[in-house]
Amino acid sequence: MKRFPLIAFAMVLGSCLFETETTLPEYKPLLFFEDFQYENVENFTNSSWESISTQGSRMWTFKTFSNNGYVEFSAYNSEENTNEAWLISPEIELNPSKEYFLTFKTAQHHLVDTTQNGIHLYIVPSVEQDLQQISVKEIPFNKPLPEDANYQWKASGIISIKNHTGKIKIAFKATGGTSSTMSGAYMIDELKLF
Repeated sequence: MKRFPLIAFAMVLGSCLFETETTLPEYKPLLFFEDFQYENVENFTNSSWESISTQGSRMWTFKTFSNNGYVEFSAYNSEENTNEAWLISPEIELNPSKEYFLTFKTAQHHLVDTTQNGIHLYIVPSVEQDLQQISVKEIPFNKPLPEDANYQWKASGIISIKNHTGKIKIAFKATGGTSSTMSGAYMIDELKLF
C-alpha cells in the first residue's frame, strides 16, 4: 500500500488553502511627535508649544497622572463667563509633494455640553496672526463626548491634512466657562504627524 503520494498531496493542498497574501501598508516615518512628557512644567515657558488665552484667564496646562504627561484645558471655577484658549504647536514644514496624516488622543472629564464647552482643531499658517481673526476651516476629528467615561482616552482617527503645505502649526482651541454646563475639561496626548 502506497500512502505517500496521498499524504504529500494533502500537505501541498493544505498549505495552499491556509496561505494568505498580506500587503503591508506603506511605511511613513513620523515627521512630528509630541507626548507631553515634561517634568515640573507649570506653564509653557520652557516648551516649544504655546498656550494663549483669547478670552478669560484660563489656558492649557501641563498635567501628569500615573507617570503620563498630557495637556489639559479646564474652565472649572474660573469665575468667568467665557474662557477661550489655544494650544499651538511649534512650526512644522510640510513637503508639498507628500500627503500627511495626523493622529492624537483626547479625553474629557465632567463635560456636560459641547456647544459652548468645546474643542476644535485647526491647521494654521506659521505666520503670526490674531487668533480670533484666523480664517481657516475647522478640521473634524473623533471628539470626546459627554457620554464618554471621564478620563478615558479616545483616538482622533486618522486625519488627512493633504490640503496644507509649507510651514504650518497645529492648533487646538478650547472653550468653556464657569457655569456647570461649561466647566468640563479636555485633555490631549500622543500627537503624531506622519
